Amino acid sequence: MIYRFSLFFVFVFLIPLLACSQELKVGFGIVSSEEKFNNSYIQIDTLSVFEGNLYAEEPRLMPYVQYAHSLGKNFQATIGAQYFKSYATIIVTAPLQGLPFNSRKVTSFVSKNLEIPIGASFKVFDINRLKFNVIGAIVPVISFSSTPQFEEIPDGIDWTQEIVDALNAVETIPKKYHTNYQYGFSLEYWRLGFSFTRSHNFSSISNDYTLYGESYDFERKIISNRLTLYYILLRKDRS
Repeated sequence: MIYRFSLFFVFVFLIPLLACSQELKVGFGIVSSEEKFNNSYIQIDTLSVFEGNLYAEEPRLMPYVQYAHSLGKNFQATIGAQYFKSYATIIVTAPLQGLPFNSRKVTSFVSKNLEIPIGASFKVFDINRLKFNVIGAIVPVISFSSTPQFEEIPDGIDWTQEIVDALNAVETIPKKYHTNYQYGFSLEYWRLGFSFTRSHNFSSISNDYTLYGESYDFERKIISNRLTLYYILLRKDRS
């Protein structure tokens, strides 16, 4: 549903501009090589809460569409949309009474991210239809997240109400809106193109972790790479 929404948003926004547009690009990308930069480790009495790296290296498919409008011989202004899923693993540990080891439980949340890159590209060279561009963008991100919830305490000696409550409280972490910045390059031949971009967060992409009415700082920042193949579906050369 989010994918259909992203396409609807982009085409409703862009179609009225096609009379004066330069290019409309569509394609698919891969989000990969996530690097997490956070030291969030929360100690609440005997409970410990922190983030793991279970999904960090798994590539994710990213539908992509972009409108580019010429600002001169070598510059283009760009706006687009791209959608992908991201995952986070949260670990809760607690000591077990009478046992020499801790209970370790894992939960996760999935975020469906709609990114709207707004930026520019600069053409470095154009030789026999082969173009090389450097690109950059500011990227507002709308994120829809969901987290599994426990309705009751599962069977097992290492399950307690406190652990269940701590796992359920992970739903307070995901943030609905944040902003990234991206930079990279693109290589185009005729109507086919390839781009590589690196994405950084401006600030933490999470809310505080809240348990029993108390809030605890839980900073999350991620750097990721995007490899995208696209086709210039519509092109209007400058008259």
